[in-house]
Amino acid sequence: MFYIFVALLLAQISMSAPEVSSQSTYPLTVQVELDDYRSLIIDKMPQAFTVREVVFEVDGMYKPEDIAVLSGISQNGIMTREQLLNGLFYIRQLGLFKSIRFECGQIESDLFDLKIVLSQHVVVDYVKMTGFLRNKQTLKNLYVMDPGDIFDQNKHHHSIEHMKTVLQEQGYLQAQIHDLVLPENDFKNVVVRCGVMPGSRFRIGSVQTAVDCVGNVDLVDLRHLSAWLSELFVQKLQRKYYTSVLIEHVQNKVRALLGQQGFIDIGIQVRPTMIVAQHQVNLDIRVTLEKKREFVIWGNDFFKQNQILEHLLLYGKSTWHFPGSIIVDEIEQLYKNKGFFNVHVSVKEERQRMFCFVREGARSSVSAVRVINNGFQGAQAMAQAAFGPVLKARYYDKDLLKKSMGNFIKAYKAAGFWDMKICKEEFVKGKHANSYEYWIMVDEGQPRLTDIVAINNLGPGHDEVRTKFGKTIILGNAKVSYHELMKECTYQEGDDWDKKELEATLKNLKEIKIFDSVQIYPGREVDELGRKPVFIKLIDADRFEIKSSFGLQQVGKNLQPKRGFTYKVGGSLSVNQLFSSVDKWTVYANITRFYRDMGMTYDIPWFRGKNIRCQLKGYDELYQEPVFIGNQASLYRAGRQGVLWALSRTLGRAMLSNSVGVEFVGLYEGDQPSLDQIICYDKKLLGQKIGYLFVEPTFMWRQVDNELNPHRGFVSFISCKGVFDMNHKTSFGKILAEHTQYVPVTNAITAAIRLRAGHVFNCSFEQLHPIERFYLGGPASIRGYDTDYCPPFGELTEPIKDAHAGLPPCANDVWRYAPQGGRTMFNLNTELRCGVYKNFGIVLFTDCGALFKNSIQDSFKNHFFAGSGFGFRYDTPIGPLRIDLGFKWKIDKPDFQSRRVWCISLGQAF
Repeated sequence: MFYIFVALLLAQISMSAPEVSSQSTYPLTVQVELDDYRSLIIDKMPQAFTVREVVFEVDGMYKPEDIAVLSGISQNGIMTREQLLNGLFYIRQLGLFKSIRFECGQIESDLFDLKIVLSQHVVVDYVKMTGFLRNKQTLKNLYVMDPGDIFDQNKHHHSIEHMKTVLQEQGYLQAQIHDLVLPENDFKNVVVRCGVMPGSRFRIGSVQTAVDCVGNVDLVDLRHLSAWLSELFVQKLQRKYYTSVLIEHVQNKVRALLGQQGFIDIGIQVRPTMIVAQHQVNLDIRVTLEKKREFVIWGNDFFKQNQILEHLLLYGKSTWHFPGSIIVDEIEQLYKNKGFFNVHVSVKEERQRMFCFVREGARSSVSAVRVINNGFQGAQAMAQAAFGPVLKARYYDKDLLKKSMGNFIKAYKAAGFWDMKICKEEFVKGKHANSYEYWIMVDEGQPRLTDIVAINNLGPGHDEVRTKFGKTIILGNAKVSYHELMKECTYQEGDDWDKKELEATLKNLKEIKIFDSVQIYPGREVDELGRKPVFIKLIDADRFEIKSSFGLQQVGKNLQPKRGFTYKVGGSLSVNQLFSSVDKWTVYANITRFYRDMGMTYDIPWFRGKNIRCQLKGYDELYQEPVFIGNQASLYRAGRQGVLWALSRTLGRAMLSNSVGVEFVGLYEGDQPSLDQIICYDKKLLGQKIGYLFVEPTFMWRQVDNELNPHRGFVSFISCKGVFDMNHKTSFGKILAEHTQYVPVTNAITAAIRLRAGHVFNCSFEQLHPIERFYLGGPASIRGYDTDYCPPFGELTEPIKDAHAGLPPCANDVWRYAPQGGRTMFNLNTELRCGVYKNFGIVLFTDCGALFKNSIQDSFKNHFFAGSGFGFRYDTPIGPLRIDLGFKWKIDKPDFQSRRVWCISLGQAF
């Protein structure tokens, strides 16, 4: 009885005793870096629980608050097991922690304290290259670890050796790289410094060539061959810089030439001997040839002999051992691939020669495509669209047919026939001579519903499943906080996946000027909620950046020396993260014979914590306006000095910006006296510097499918400028509006239309500074006119005689006019852009516009100008290369204006 009483008493005491905190004890400990962490948490943790406290212990570059935001694990709230696993998933995705320990302590039945302890790998902070200023960035790119990556000693040594090898391959045979790895941040970060000492670049000195082991070549031919090879190697190598690329290129060229002459088993051994004192490399080249067999081809017209030999040599040196029957098959197949279905080839073999006789026959074409299928009604229409290039081509081409077949299969599968197969392809004789019909037998399989409309029609209980955006993971060495970077993301967690949103985010991040490189890409795995993570890798630029440039520039209608010729010197000094982690301060200068542009900028990507770009700028510009392009004489000199404050913000597809500042503008006579009469300008304002207070808001709305070469979409732009001058009473308001529309006519044809209009208020034309006037003419406004050379014109007080100005014959080589510009402007541009073949295209255009000095009530006929013409386009990765030839509708000044004007530039006209 006594024992029962004691047991009851102890039970009562234990029930009434105060709770003991478990903050110091965690009964559940899981190593999350191991693969079995999910099963352990699922077994041990309840489906839903309350979190009292969360502690993050991080011993590396990440802050605990950033880990908390990324994981979404927070205290004082209810959390599900899936949310916990999702948070740990994203911590693992960072890939920087060698140990991720999750600890959990139970306070009550459904109340827990959580602790996550993170131990980071050693990470590369940044890589610094010193010495060898030329191609420094190229060497830096050879370092296989980016800032923010886990440091690996083996990769480090491999990178250093690779740099040395590359330098030696470029001719720096004594190159050395002194590397130093410095630990930082309690040995969790390292700084890699590489001092590059390339030494002198070596040239190729003497080149000795020997030919041996030649079979079936008599002594006379051997001497000729040795002399020819010796002369070739000397011509291609001697006195040139020693590089592995050059040596390999010459070897390949020699092998190709010898192979076409029938030599097989060609061996070329190059032994370099370094002469250090002379910074020279002597080459000993030994060429080994084993056997010779020659092809002689007769009757070939469509293919040249070299083309046939190159096709046969695709099989390597074994080609020379092929029997005649295989050679016949290969040559006939080469011809049949281009439509010579009736080609006949015969061969005759001698001891060291094989004679090939070719009868090409007529070349065939494909007149129709027919689909034999299981009953899908749209198959024939899809075939007509996919095989359109084949049907339009004059003759059959196998490569073109293969490409069209790929498009046909894609279209069939897009229609829902995912299991379709091509059972048989057959050419059937057509109605006309040398024409064939291409018959395709298709096994469609079972159709599947693929489009959203079909899925939505499945009825209640069936929902469309689409990939969603998950959390964003920041990698690299950027010092910017996670919260600030998220301002630049155009998507949010849980939104439907859209590649265009990634492109827009990438564009936003690249506008922040403190990053050396920006990468954005989706994760390979999906999180616990079925969402796809987004990785953003940011590499900070160097703290101090110095850039310099020097060049020669020539501008003129004709490429003639000393006309429009000038030096061009430029440079800039930038300091990144001067006062904060995201700002950039830059001083720059660009100077030529004709202009001077110097200034200073200070950029902040987020103004007062908002997603607003901010720039403070001070500038000093001096510009000499030439009388005409390519002429050394100046019409006037214009100077501008000022400071401005600019703000801009992106709103989806639109951008709103505003600039406010103070500017001092002056206009001075150049080589032409009486400038006021020439350009119709108030003489009282010449030679004076006028101060203005200005404000200039702008709005742009851009929605196109391709930034460089739009096919569909539009661009709208409007700018308003208010300029206030209290002393000389030359205040004015200026407005410019523009809209561009891109309309797809077909897949290869785009209609482009642009309308512009502008006007200056509250200012007489004579008081309007030339740089604020509107001008027309040139490759971006009215083609057929030179840049800015649409009337009205002013007459020069001292005409210039120039035999190379490109004037009409009746001008007697005397240039008499200068443009005056207008106060009101209208401009309409229309283009029809047609793709012709691959990257090539043609354009038909008509441009028109009007300039008014005073009032649009003036005679419209005398102020209207137009030009039409055509142009050629070639698409490049940085935009279309264009050549346009424009013709004027009318000529106002026969002694000044030519009928046509051509231009070459990069990028579309609009």
